[in-house]
Amino acid sequence: MKQILLFLICTFLFFNSNSQVTQINANKSLQGVVQLNNTLAIFNSGVDSSIWVSDGSKNGTIQISDTIKYIGGGGLLNGKYIFKGKSPNCGNEIFITNGTKAGTTIIKDINPGVANSQPRATIMEVVNGYVYFAAVTAAEGCELSRTDGTSGNTSLVKDIGLLATSGIDSSHFSLSQIGN
Repeated sequence: MKQILLFLICTFLFFNSNSQVTQINANKSLQGVVQLNNTLAIFNSGVDSSIWVSDGSKNGTIQISDTIKYIGGGGLLNGKYIFKGKSPNCGNEIFITNGTKAGTTIIKDINPGVANSQPRATIMEVVNGYVYFAAVTAAEGCELSRTDGTSGNTSLVKDIGLLATSGIDSSHFSLSQIGN
């Protein structure tokens, strides 16, 4: 019980005390996104949506991508953070990071080219080893998809609407895990 209480207090302090991190990164207005592991946390800049990682020290606070911008929530899966991001090469898609520059990449260009697959107003949820999310393609419209963090296992769950008719309202879609 004491460990749970300590964890909750540390988590609260972590996400509500970004002033030190803001000072050590030239005032990029960093906001906590997720604690990646015991020593690293992911942040995004309120100024330019850049993605940062920090161990809480000046030298340990670095921008982990020059091109990928953070656009929304995600899910922590197997020690990696899967999130909605934007890149000039592919538009809004699903990205993954392990907290390093080399480990921050697109998972799959779901809607090929610069067309967006990720609607901004949707939520992602981790369930049974997958991150579930809404994705848009020209062929299916906006439908439920999932990923385990690999391109090969990123796919449409089911085409609910007929053909290009969306089965999901991309402006009001959210997921919640209830039980198993």
